[in-house]
Amino acid sequence: MKHNNILSKKIIKYFIDDISIFGSISFYWVFSAAVFFLGLYELFNRLAYCFLISIIVVIAIKSVHYKDRPQKEEFTIFMEKMIASSFPSTHSINITLISILLIYTFSYNWLMVMMPIIAFLVYLQRYISKKHFIIDIIGGILIGVAEAVFVLKVL
Repeated sequence: MKHNNILSKKIIKYFIDDISIFGSISFYWVFSAAVFFLGLYELFNRLAYCFLISIIVVIAIKSVHYKDRPQKEEFTIFMEKMIASSFPSTHSINITLISILLIYTFSYNWLMVMMPIIAFLVYLQRYISKKHFIIDIIGGILIGVAEAVFVLKVL
């Protein structure tokens, strides 16, 4: 019985580790490209504007306010410093933006349930994996919400 318990903990750990892909910049680009090729140009434009705003905001914040991650990462050059800085969580910004923009674009009930669950799992993974403190994740969520509201109101 103990063997099954260990196996299930490993599977859960792998799942939790993998779920953070939904907040990565790589996923954001692939998702945005898929949206474009599906002909959803308004959603693509919103994703693109939000991404550009995010890059500017994150680089500005991380340039003036470096904060170590829970598990400190070493850096030698500027871009490594941006990656090593904990605040704000770009994974949290990205999954928040994707969630809000998808729910706004497609008001399906299943999306309104699924996207917050996926977003929460990404937030949880970033905390559990010691990549971010709670304040970094909350900061990322607030920035993502502010960007989404701005883009939805302006465009």
